[in-house]
Amino acid sequence: MNEMNVKDQMLGQGKRMGLALVTALAVAVAVAVAVVSPVSAAKSPQIPLDAETIPQFAHPLPLLNIGGDGTSGIATFGGIGPTEIHICEFDAKVLPPGTPGVTANTRSWGYVYGTTCPASADPTYTRDSFIGPVLVAIRNMGTQLKVVNDLPNARDTGVLAYKYSVDQTVHWADPLNDEVGDCHHAAQMGEIPSPGSDCSKNYAEVPPPANPTVPAAVHLHGALLPPELDGGPDAWVTSDGIKGHGYYTSPSPDPIPNNGFVYNYPNRQEASALIYHDHILGGLRLNLYAGIASAYVLEDPAIIRKDATGVWVSTAIAPLASCESDSKKCLPVNLPGSAEIIPIVIQDRIFDTNGQLFWPADSIRGVQLSPNPEHPYWVPDFFGDTIVVNGKAWPYLDIQPKRYRFLFINASHSRIYDLSLGVPMWIIATDGGYLDKPVKIDHLPITSGERYEVIIDFAGKAGKNLVLANSAAAPYPDGVSPNPATLGRVMQFRVQTPGTPVVDASYDPVSDTPLRPEENKLVRLVKPKKGKLAVKKKKVAATRQLVFNDVNGPAQDAINPVTGLLTSYLGGRLEILSNNTKWSGESTRTYGDFTPVPLGGVTNHYSEFNGEGNIEVVEFVNLTEVSHAQHLHGTTFQVLNRQNINKGAYMAAYNTAFPGGSFIAGFGPPLNYNPSNASGKKYGGNPDVKPFLQGSVIPPRPEEAGWKDTVIVLPDQVTRVAVRYAPTDLSTKAKAEELYFPFDPSGGSIGGERYGFVDHCHMTEHEDNEMMRPSLINLNPSAPAPGDRLLKKGIDY
Repeated sequence: MNEMNVKDQMLGQGKRMGLALVTALAVAVAVAVAVVSPVSAAKSPQIPLDAETIPQFAHPLPLLNIGGDGTSGIATFGGIGPTEIHICEFDAKVLPPGTPGVTANTRSWGYVYGTTCPASADPTYTRDSFIGPVLVAIRNMGTQLKVVNDLPNARDTGVLAYKYSVDQTVHWADPLNDEVGDCHHAAQMGEIPSPGSDCSKNYAEVPPPANPTVPAAVHLHGALLPPELDGGPDAWVTSDGIKGHGYYTSPSPDPIPNNGFVYNYPNRQEASALIYHDHILGGLRLNLYAGIASAYVLEDPAIIRKDATGVWVSTAIAPLASCESDSKKCLPVNLPGSAEIIPIVIQDRIFDTNGQLFWPADSIRGVQLSPNPEHPYWVPDFFGDTIVVNGKAWPYLDIQPKRYRFLFINASHSRIYDLSLGVPMWIIATDGGYLDKPVKIDHLPITSGERYEVIIDFAGKAGKNLVLANSAAAPYPDGVSPNPATLGRVMQFRVQTPGTPVVDASYDPVSDTPLRPEENKLVRLVKPKKGKLAVKKKKVAATRQLVFNDVNGPAQDAINPVTGLLTSYLGGRLEILSNNTKWSGESTRTYGDFTPVPLGGVTNHYSEFNGEGNIEVVEFVNLTEVSHAQHLHGTTFQVLNRQNINKGAYMAAYNTAFPGGSFIAGFGPPLNYNPSNASGKKYGGNPDVKPFLQGSVIPPRPEEAGWKDTVIVLPDQVTRVAVRYAPTDLSTKAKAEELYFPFDPSGGSIGGERYGFVDHCHMTEHEDNEMMRPSLINLNPSAPAPGDRLLKKGIDY
């Protein structure tokens, strides 16, 4: 990002906050970089690389490499039985040869398959991609995943984006202060850290003998599993064995290292494409930015035909495909299999002039990036200037003029993409699995954490180079349009001219052959074309209305905690809240509607208690200026509809509903959380949005018409989803006693302690600063007790 790019980013922030751009600039553009106060914290010495100088379409896209060691392509393994991965630091070939002045590879973090991290002299230390390994699991066959955190500490790491950017004033894992550091509490009281104080410094500056080891967790995004295995924000462990209060490990016949854990994933859900990634509280954005993420593909041999022509990983491991050719449950015989999937994992990044990851914390070259002095290293959104796909900046892919199966994953932080290629895209699966039939679209909006499986036919395009384009503004939908020469480009497809005509016998979505035949149709909670429920209203156990809101700081001149210099701060978002409630649920409210739930010596205050087997409608009312990517753990949902609201009128009613008649930041919802006349008989504690709705409901987009776990929530709208806390393939006509998971989803109750799930915005800057809430699933009283279920805690997991 050059200085103009930085200013463009601040212009986007200024547009959202309604403030002039001039307040974004520090008092002295050059002096702020050249002069260091005697009490200043360590500032990054990095100089951002001009993204426009990076060669585009100059190196190939890494593809799945089954059994690979990471030096070529993306290492891919069958996740059946015991599987061990280590979280490591290594070099990755991210920038292409010919990038001006850059001779080094990019120091990164990521997962490495095997029993140890590679030594710096080992050839596998330099990896083709920081993505990986991709794990392919089999439905109803468990995966025992051992994870070991072998990351260096923050002081010694070569990932400078982490070293100079951990903000200790946000509510974060804080392993050296028992997860409850004074810096966060001071920021909550509106205090600005004094220059030279501990709170003005990043984590790497903790003085010896303290060891600033890096906390890391593993969350299997999209999985239906017990909350003990969810890998949530408090489930972390450091390389020297410090553990978060939500730490858990499954039983294992082998020793479990002090800096690791074992998760026995049940893999009991429908075939789908998941992702696994870090999830620590308050520091997720930096762990993900360094590279800690990959894909987890779940196959179901019961729907793969015995005579399938596609190449499936499960078939390569063993002859597991079991669907008879005359069955009415099978996938199409010629559908490309999991081994043929081409992942398209899209991220945006910023690099320095040495090719290393750069993070926009505090200020750079005189431009103030952190908008409020209370959080000196945190920015409300991250928008990079370089597109990276599968760990490569602007790659290309050589293909034949035929059909291919792709897995699109938005692994960016705050950026939403709107993708197009100039040829039709056929959606065959969403976050939670296959659609009934392919859906034809000409562009694909995709937010952070969303996945779409897509078939694209390149027939008739021989000899042409097609660019996957992005047209989404940042922030979405009303921010700055992407530069067509950089952020408007994602990657290039080079369609080869074969010597002989290509014979393509793979599944053709134009044929209208169903993906799910009549005995395997998607269980519908929603009629997607109409945006209405497919079940009777009496089957909806509850409706929740949750409000998204900003808490803003003022524009001000203040002493910069990092530099010690007088600085003009733009002001704006101090934090983003779900239902005006902080992660912990701590509040001055006196309604008695939040329930304290302890775990590992820490008590959080819960408001969301969901019933196993229940169907709920959840309404997300977005009063902020930007879109969000709402993600629910422990369940899946179907998008019901969206509807515009009169935001100004609703905000007036919302604000006056608080005690005293004016908005109270972090108080929680203004009303009692439980249903009332004022809330329209909905849970959530907010004035009913119904009188403020405008226009008709907007049905979900055609590609959204399946099971999902992440959804785009646009500003000035209510987005509604239908959730069911049960396996997705159970009929809506199932009896109450049949609607349960094969494990205990309630998190147990030993001395009142319970493991829970979380609901949050998947835009990492948002969830890292309070836009996340814990939730619990209460057991179905009609279902078998946990001890009578197929999978038992302490034995199976």
